[in-house]
Amino acid sequence: MALRTAPFLKWRFDERGGLGRFAAAVVRGDVPAAVEALRDPSDTAVELRPLPDAAAFERLAVRFAVEWFAPALRRARELRGPPDEGVGPLPSFRVLCAHRIGPFGAERFNRSVERRLRALGLVRAHDAFYPGRPILVTRNDPRTRLSNGDTGVVLRDADGRAQVWFPELENAEGGPRLVPPARLPPYESFFALTVHRAQGSEYDEVAVAPGPADSRVATRELLYTAVTRARRRMVVYGAGESVAAAVERPTERSSGLRDALAGAAVRE
Repeated sequence: MALRTAPFLKWRFDERGGLGRFAAAVVRGDVPAAVEALRDPSDTAVELRPLPDAAAFERLAVRFAVEWFAPALRRARELRGPPDEGVGPLPSFRVLCAHRIGPFGAERFNRSVERRLRALGLVRAHDAFYPGRPILVTRNDPRTRLSNGDTGVVLRDADGRAQVWFPELENAEGGPRLVPPARLPPYESFFALTVHRAQGSEYDEVAVAPGPADSRVATRELLYTAVTRARRRMVVYGAGESVAAAVERPTERSSGLRDALAGAAVRE
């Protein structure tokens, strides 16, 4: 398998860089090499930081709320409609969780972030569409031409009304896609996403929370998907034992990853 995937990894990453080294080790199921890549102090593109328990996960959410999301919401409050350059207020950074629910789940992370933002005065009570709220569409909707997985951000228009801007989509005239909140299909906030939800997207930097070592959700394929979401940097928040267990644990339907990698190798 390593021989077949090598061309793809060379195309997607610099094989000598931390992201490429970690991705290649994960594909091979090479635990020592994967952990070594994360702990190599000479390469800051990948890093392993301890996250010993659920209380630490909560503290991580609070820290990211203050460092990343509070500044983004402040920028959003200053905007009236999408910015001319098309760059939204949210950073090109994403927290990716192996789990959707539970003590290390994306839903808990999102609730913790919103509580901190409320305490900072950036989210008002009973204001579901506060400026800067990230919106993840969870169901296809032909009326608005929104699809499951589309992401937007709440902004105010020139009249002060809430609109959800989808930066990666255009309207029929080629302008920015703005959707009134009342017309949205089912949605949720996404300060953190599950790794599964993040498939097909890329970010400059990702923070990955695989959860405990005995989690059956954290697998080799999940780690590979997570690292390939990052353009420049990935930080894994967890124990070395969690990473080792995930690298050793392929999913039962592992042929999908092999086929995808083989196809990419052919394209190279």
